[in-house]
Amino acid sequence: MEIKKEELKEILDALDDAEFCSLNDNCFYEQVIQPFKENYKHTFSYETGATKGVLIFPNLDFVIKIPFTYNSDDEELCGADDSGPGWNYCEVEEIKCQKAKIFGVEECFAETILVGEIYNYPIYAQEKATVFTQGGSPSPNKSDEELNRIEDMCEGHAECFNSTWLSDALDFFGEKVFYNLLSFIDNYDISDLHDANIGYIGMRPVLVDYSSFND
Repeated sequence: MEIKKEELKEILDALDDAEFCSLNDNCFYEQVIQPFKENYKHTFSYETGATKGVLIFPNLDFVIKIPFTYNSDDEELCGADDSGPGWNYCEVEEIKCQKAKIFGVEECFAETILVGEIYNYPIYAQEKATVFTQGGSPSPNKSDEELNRIEDMCEGHAECFNSTWLSDALDFFGEKVFYNLLSFIDNYDISDLHDANIGYIGMRPVLVDYSSFND
């Protein structure tokens, strides 16, 4: 993932007035989005999930992910992963990206990297993808035979979370990478792969949110 330093600096500078203490989806707008709006002079949108907030920029090839420290009930997040701090689900994604290289499946993930800290609070960037719920498959006309084949190939491996996306992954990456991806998902207990957590970068199928949720 290539990020222009000036674009990133502009975003990080605009986040300088944000308040990251006890951050969760309930206070994300007030503590982060409002001050960011005042400082950032370009169009953007945002999304929130259970464990992180995302800043989305229409003219940039990456998004900014900001991990939450608390859940919507104001309880501290935990259970992120044994490999990193219990609350930081963005760091889990970064770690899994590194591990994916060992399995040869790194191209199956929208890459997540740490890009800076603001008052010691970590800020991450991820390759921008079109999530499945927004655009569906770029090759939607799958036959019943193709989808049934995916069901058979998933047997004994990971849950067949989306037959169309998995069929696209098989077509794009080939059988070896496909099976390696299923093994990786199993070995690292990646779950919660619903349609908003998978997507595409161009024609390339990618997992977009792969930190799971274990709180």
